[in-house]
Amino acid sequence: MVHGADLETAVRELTDGRGVDVVIDPVGGELRTRASAQLAPFGRLVVLGNASGEDTAIAGDSVWQGTRQVLGLSLGGVAHLVPERVGAALSALVDLVHRGVLGEPAPAVLPPDRVAEVHQALAERTAPAKTVLAVR
Repeated sequence: MVHGADLETAVRELTDGRGVDVVIDPVGGELRTRASAQLAPFGRLVVLGNASGEDTAIAGDSVWQGTRQVLGLSLGGVAHLVPERVGAALSALVDLVHRGVLGEPAPAVLPPDRVAEVHQALAERTAPAKTVLAVR
């Protein structure tokens, strides 16, 4: 996993300096700015959220001159407007999971007495993809 501090170096090495075709960003803030700067020509930034709470602007010139695309995706924001499209997309997604084409990481299940540790890992962005506190 690449952490924010290693982003530019990792992208440069992995793509021979070309940049990435897609950035999927649920974080926002400085990390969104840095990640979108790594887009190759014709690359696409997909904004899924703003977990950082820092909504930074994306320069129009960067999009235009790099021939890049920016789009947002919020099913919660549009599900009531196009329920049939969202339903069809979710059905296709469930089918992919059911057939084993897509998977998801197993959650880290921890007891409530480790809640401080979990909060620290979330704050440092070192927590596993899914973390669950098991309350019995």
